[in-house]
Formats: sequence, structure tokens, C-alpha cells
Amino acid sequence: TTEEESCTPSTSYKNGEYKSLGNGTRLCVNATDKAGNTSNTKCSPTYKVDSTPPTASSLTKSGSTLSSTATDSQSGVDSSCLSTSPTDCSSGIWIVASSVTSSYTASYTITSAGTYYIHFQDSVGNIKYNTNSATFSCSTTLHSATSISGRYFANGSVSRGWVDGTIYDGYVFAGYNTNNAKNYVGQIKYSISSTACYWKIKIFGAGTDNTNGNKNIALMLAPENDSKYYNLKGNYGSTEKGWQHASFRIDSNSGYNECEKNTVCFEKTLSSGTRYGYLYHNSNGTSYDNAMSYSSLYFGGYNNSYIKYGILS
Repeated sequence: TTEEESCTPSTSYKNGEYKSLGNGTRLCVNATDKAGNTSNTKCSPTYKVDSTPPTASSLTKSGSTLSSTATDSQSGVDSSCLSTSPTDCSSGIWIVASSVTSSYTASYTITSAGTYYIHFQDSVGNIKYNTNSATFSCSTTLHSATSISGRYFANGSVSRGWVDGTIYDGYVFAGYNTNNAKNYVGQIKYSISSTACYWKIKIFGAGTDNTNGNKNIALMLAPENDSKYYNLKGNYGSTEKGWQHASFRIDSNSGYNECEKNTVCFEKTLSSGTRYGYLYHNSNGTSYDNAMSYSSLYFGGYNNSYIKYGILS
């Protein structure tokens, strides 16, 4: 090998042998046959050996989005990894960029509180473990959900369609009405503008049905409109139905999780967009199979009800 334009080969080579090449070197070869005839010498272009990882910028937070930019003027940036460790990617996976470039910005949506790092890898495998970090926590500074509406189901079928939650008729039924033998599930729909991690929801009862002996209200939030929640009497609380259990009595002086009357407070992470909630009765705070009463419930603005949330920041 040489760093010059040409050379005279002097080291014999056998097929299968490994030769190490340094940065900026050329490989020059010729061949000699059994009769002793030697070919002209041919040299390769200059070899470039990249053993340098990319450089990475500090991390930038924007709402629940975390980003960082890496540069690599040699092999180019190939992939990135969101990790909770400064020294490896075991808590994440390497995401390959759409193309290898000398400058690449990686962005990730954070869905839970914690400290995060963004690592980078170039196209030949050199890894930059970024020591810059960013910490996200769940804020209890509250934002209001918007576009709130509700509907309710009777025995698994829609009994009344979507109604604006800010008006008098915006209530939903929840629970079992023994007079008409119908099982009511209330469904609420709302929009959040950022990833939410903490919830404070105030629900008010209305009408004479709230004087029934069973006033335990159960609430579950979900990312999607899912038909498996339309008829909840029976296998209530099963793993399949995946309830986020928040329960309170509408005649109590306190709410759920040390919140005030008629209010539930709890942590649950949902990403931004249109999201859903489901309301029913439970008979004793843990069992739902024998909830033999129902309530009409305000939740979306009427009668000082509300849906509020804290965000990751």
C-alpha cells in the first residue's frame, strides 16, 4: 500500500488473506504467472477510512416533541435512536433515516415523563452516544379540552347520537335502568392539542334518577372509539376491556383520588387529537356486574362541568 500516486509491489498475497488499509492509502497490485511474466502495476483510488462518529447538537423541546441534529461530513448520518440511557439504545430502537445525509434532524414524540437522549449512527456503524439530555415531567397546569360532545348506548346500540356537551341536552345516561331493563353506557368525545398525562374531569348529575341508591360513577378514557365498550354490563373490569378505573359517588363531598366533589383526578397518557371516554355505574367501587341504577351526567361544559388536562413538558 502507498500514499503516493504509484508504487512497486513487494509483498506477496494469497487469496483469502486480509490486508489492513489506512486512511488515504492506495492498494497497488500486479500478478506474476508460473513462467515468471509480471503484469503492469495497477493502483486503486485513494481509500477513505471513516472511524469518526457523527457530532450531535443539544436537544430541543417543543411541547411533547424532542429533537436533535447530527452532522457527519464523511459517511453521512444513517439512523437515530431515542433512549433513556446516555450509553446505549437498549430502551429504544434504531430508526433508519429516509436517506443518508451529512446533516440529519431526528424528532420524537414523548409519551411519558422521564429523561431522554437521542443517539446517532453513521452509515458505516460509528455511533455517537449523545450526552445531551432533556427531561419531561407531567404538569398539573391545566388546559381545557375542546369540541366536547356526548352520546349514549342502550344494550350496545346507539340510543341517542352526538350532542354538544355545553348545552342542557348534552348529558349522557350511564348505568342500568331497571324500569326499562336497558343497560346505558355514556360515551364522550373531545379534542386535546398536546400529549396529555394528567386529567381533572368534573361531572355533574341531573334529574331524579340521581337519587337512586347506587351513585358510583366509573370513568375510562381511551384513545379510540371502540365498540367493545358500548355494552359494559357483564364482564366489567376484565383485561380485555382494559378499564382506567376512576370512580366516585355523585352524592359524596369528595371526588376520586383526593379531588373535590364530583371530580376525578388521575394520570393517564393520551396523545393529541380526538379522544374518547366512557361512563357507567359500578355497584361497590370495584364490581360492575350488579350496577342496578343509572344517572344522567353532564361532563362537557354545562352546569360548570369540564374536561381538563396537564401536558408533558
